[in-house]
Amino acid sequence: MWVSDITYLYIGFSFGYLSSITDAYSKMIVGYFLHPYLNTEGCLIALEMALIRCNKGANELIHHSDRGSQ
Repeated sequence: MWVSDITYLYIGFSFGYLSSITDAYSKMIVGYFLHPYLNTEGCLIALEMALIRCNKGANELIHHSDRGSQ
């Protein structure tokens, strides 16, 4: 099972939005991306990274997100 989250970081004079995907069992971050805007692009790039790094098929995974206000 993978869980995903977005957090913001103050970088210089602006914010960056860190999208991360964590393996719930091993607690390892399997995908991440720091994006200057809060949109879906950063989340999708983090998910693509996780899928490339993991050899499991999509049928074997559960992906959970808290579906926050973003």
